[in-house]
Amino acid sequence: MTGTQEFDLIVVGAGSGNSIPGDAYANKKVAIVERWSFGGTCLNRGCIPSKMYVLAAHAAQAVREASHFDVDATYNGV
Repeated sequence: MTGTQEFDLIVVGAGSGNSIPGDAYANKKVAIVERWSFGGTCLNRGCIPSKMYVLAAHAAQAVREASHFDVDATYNGV
């Protein structure tokens, strides 16, 4: 993109904590400036990916403790 452009709103950062403008800005010229991937740290390499590891760890732990509830379960790895 070359030259100068004008916008009604410029959003700096497109992280998951950012609220992308809704219907109120339908007739406005809006720019979103992000130097990395949309979604930010939490979505791409922070909270969400770590929660997936925690989910798998909890499932493995539940299998290890299944015998306490007379459940026959085996853990074969992830």
